Amino acid sequence: MSDLIFCYGSNMCLERLADRIGETELVGRARLRRFVFRMHKRGYDGSAKADAMWTGRSEDFLWGVVRRVTGLSKAELDRCEGVGVGYDCANADVELDDGTTRTVNLYTARPDWIVNGLPAFGWYREFVVRGAAQHELPREYQQWLANIPHCPDDDLVRRAKNWAILGPSE
Repeated sequence: MSDLIFCYGSNMCLERLADRIGETELVGRARLRRFVFRMHKRGYDGSAKADAMWTGRSEDFLWGVVRRVTGLSKAELDRCEGVGVGYDCANADVELDDGTTRTVNLYTARPDWIVNGLPAFGWYREFVVRGAAQHELPREYQQWLANIPHCPDDDLVRRAKNWAILGPSE
């Protein structure tokens, strides 16, 4: 199995991914064709999480980044993502900025975990938005992500823990 993962949601954020599995190596920005970004996967906390949703349409794609991980880190990330419960992990081909194609691991929401209309928590949306900015994804895409509907997290401990991962605003 590939040691490359395609990060398109909160895992794009360097601080979030490092908190989960430690340091990873950036391979590059990439597009995943025939998929679109959706914020409709129900998280364990009841809020919306990101999903790479298959459309099959050649004109559709979503942006993200490819990172290299170790086997132990990949197993830990699978645990964090809830592989086999909330997400599945499969292989997919992405196009890197340099025009090459790489096979990567891709997390996609399981159908029984998709709930339309859920808002994301503010801290989760910030992970996604900050990750897109850190990797200089196209400005229009960053602006689109910044408009993801969100709400405050009423769990003060969880909210504080996640905002602490983000650290002070730049």
